Amino acid sequence: MNLAGIILLFFFGAPFIARTGGDSLLAASGPDAYAVQMEHVYDAIGSLGLFLAVGGTLCQMIAECFRN
Repeated sequence: MNLAGIILLFFFGAPFIARTGGDSLLAASGPDAYAVQMEHVYDAIGSLGLFLAVGGTLCQMIAECFRN
């Protein structure tokens, strides 16, 4: 679980990264719907990665408590 979570966080970023909301650096262009959609996908996958990393750590802690 930990490894899968860390890999997802590495590739898709942490879910609390400031997103652009589809705005680009060019003032002439408006928000890009595809960019907004991809930010939502990256947020969801990043949240899953964070959940897996924290869940894996908790599982290791519980396993260590009940080892003997």
